[in-house]
Amino acid sequence: MKKLIIILIVLFATSVNAAPFLVCDPNSTAIGGGYEVTEGVTTVVEIDAQADGSLRFDLQNVETGTHNWSVKAYVDDEVWGKLYSTPVPFSFTRPSAVLDPIGGLKLVTESQN
Repeated sequence: MKKLIIILIVLFATSVNAAPFLVCDPNSTAIGGGYEVTEGVTTVVEIDAQADGSLRFDLQNVETGTHNWSVKAYVDDEVWGKLYSTPVPFSFTRPSAVLDPIGGLKLVTESQN
């Protein structure tokens, strides 16, 4: 019985993602379009909308430091080109990946613990 439970847990386990993601709720007006992320006047990235019009962007490769982004949804209109939503501000800080150096490394025997 234990083996069956373990197998079921493994089969129904959901995947785990280590990196943080920038996400938003489903947006029916963004279906078929995407999202534009800007920092200041520079476009950071354009992301295709998910099937339900939501946003999901992996922040794993974002540089360390404070970021003040503006995020807006868009769709491509045949007549008018890109149509944008109102920009939404989003700020976050990615901490430095540098850790303090390790100190006190040495070899010891079991009797020295």
